[in-house]
Order: sequence, then C-alpha cells, then structure tokens
Amino acid sequence: AMPAGQGAIIARKKKQRRREKLEKRARENEAQVDDWMSKYDKSKTSKLSQDEVRALLTDVKRDMLQDPTAEVAPELLEKIMKTFDLSGDGQIERTELVGAVKKYKALLRHQQRLKELFERHDKDMSGVLSPEQLLSLLLELAAEMPHHHASEADVEFVIDRCDKDKTRSINMMELGPAIATWKEAAQTIAPEPDTEKSSACVLL
Repeated sequence: AMPAGQGAIIARKKKQRRREKLEKRARENEAQVDDWMSKYDKSKTSKLSQDEVRALLTDVKRDMLQDPTAEVAPELLEKIMKTFDLSGDGQIERTELVGAVKKYKALLRHQQRLKELFERHDKDMSGVLSPEQLLSLLLELAAEMPHHHASEADVEFVIDRCDKDKTRSINMMELGPAIATWKEAAQTIAPEPDTEKSSACVLL
C-alpha cells in the first residue's frame, strides 16, 4: 500500500497540474478575445454589435470551411445574438465571445452534416427529398437510435408536420426541423411486431 504522505503529495501535484492547465487555457482565451476585440470592435465599446459579430463569425466560417466567399446565415446570427446578448442591448459582451464562437462552430458543424446527409440522399439532385429518399435518410439515422426503425408511417408523419411549402417533399431548409421533430417522437417507440410472427408465438 502507498504511504499516506505519498498519496497526499501525488494528489497535490495532480491538483496543481490541473490548475495550471486551467490557467493556461484561460490565458489563451483572454488573448484570443483581445485579438477579436482589437480587430472587430470598430465602435470601441468593449462589446460587439450585431454587425461586428457578423464580421467575426464570417471570418470564423471562412476559416473553418476554407471558403473565402462564405457568409453567415441570418438565422444562425440571430440565434447567436439571442443566446449571448445577455443584457438585451443588441451587443455581445467580451466575456461571452468565446462561448458565442464555440456555439457558432457547433452550429456550423451540424449544418454541414445536414448538408452532406441531404446531398447523399438527393440522388437525382432535384434539391428536394422525395418520400422514398426521405425514408432512405431516416433509415440511415435510425441505425444510431435504440430501435433502429423507420417506415413509410415515419415519412408521412415528417412530411405532414415539416413540409411547409406543401410539395410532399422535404427541402434543405426543412431538413433540420424535420429530423429534430422525427427523432423527438420516434426515439422511444419500438417498431410494431410482425402480426404473423406474434400470432404464431401465441399458438406455440
């Protein structure tokens, strides 16, 4: 067994290493925020207005996607402002910037995954998912869920609730809400048992 004194020394060193890592990360975040503020705080208010946040997030997106023409989607900018404008004055405090950029990157990654998913199942490149293509997409997603199940009933449910332009198909803008609506409803529902099999079991 390890002597009590030695255990205390190891615990103290472990705590110290953890504290040093936290301090280092905090200093890095502060330096990053200083850099952002000097570059984007054109109004010198120590906060970023919506236009200044847009400029920051535009550069973040262009860097992430390696696309010099990328622009921030208005709905994502609105979501970031709504979440991180804590005082309601249309600006984001410097203390919230790291969280805002982190959240935006997560939203971008999610959006990119949706785009790849959509393009993979839009086989005819029509810009919309037909019921058959939507079923194929739901089956792919279902593989990650507890009951691994999706059917034509799921497709009808999604289209009835999320096909806003009434084309009996799902476009790229509708896909995010469609998947969220379906997952929320479907993830705890087991598939219907096969009638013949279940009656055979009863007979046995």
